Amino acid sequence: MRVALLDQRECGMLCELESDRGLAKQKKVKVVFVIGGPGSGKGTQCQRIAQQFGYTHLSVGELLRQEINSGSETGSMIHSIMKEGKLVPSDVTVRLLQQAMQGIDNDKFLIDGFPRNEENVKTFENLTKMEPEFVLYLDCPQDEMERRLLSRNEGREDDNIDTIRKRFKVFMESTLPAVEYYESKGKIRKVDAGKSIDDVFESIKAIFSQGKDNNKFDLQMHHTSYALLLWDYGVNKASNEYVNDNQDLPKLKHTFIPSEDTEMIDVEL
Repeated sequence: MRVALLDQRECGMLCELESDRGLAKQKKVKVVFVIGGPGSGKGTQCQRIAQQFGYTHLSVGELLRQEINSGSETGSMIHSIMKEGKLVPSDVTVRLLQQAMQGIDNDKFLIDGFPRNEENVKTFENLTKMEPEFVLYLDCPQDEMERRLLSRNEGREDDNIDTIRKRFKVFMESTLPAVEYYESKGKIRKVDAGKSIDDVFESIKAIFSQGKDNNKFDLQMHHTSYALLLWDYGVNKASNEYVNDNQDLPKLKHTFIPSEDTEMIDVEL
């Protein structure tokens, strides 16, 4: 890895260039899907993930219930479908998700309870032109999920034994094929969700912590000089331009020309 040791003037100029370019606006939106049967703990764990890792948590179930409560024609249609334990049409669900994401100033989204079938997958990819970074799958035994749903007492209309069992059936028949699709693409991160809330979150933290700092572009001040650390970047000495070694990372658009006194060194991290 190349490190340029900069004096205070050079460091200040570089900071201004990067600020003017608005690198934050160039970042690609990162989406993580969270899948699990009803009662697997998706909402509980998503709240913790969002708080610790800076994601915006979007619950598909909550978005659907908000639409129902709005009294719209779409909401009435959603209510009838959910009452029967069936799945809401993909285009309706994805458009609600799009509206929610567009209204939030963040580039990291945790989407809870989606996709629920393979049609959801295709519709999301077609309408948003995005794929999830990965899919967190909360794997929980059915008897444990049933126990949790019957004991949570949240007053939800779909938390009765008949509807719960219909939802289990839908999950097994419709959602598991979507899990298998993402598994074939190497995107599934499976967690045993039958454990305690804290134990489950410990497993989840290990997943979200992997590569957490890989894309970091950091300016660090040292006692006698300033150092520019280029994580996953190289420096093209012929043109003195920053070049991107990883196509998934944002490119730095400016040119930095070291002075005669700038020290360029190689380090191993």
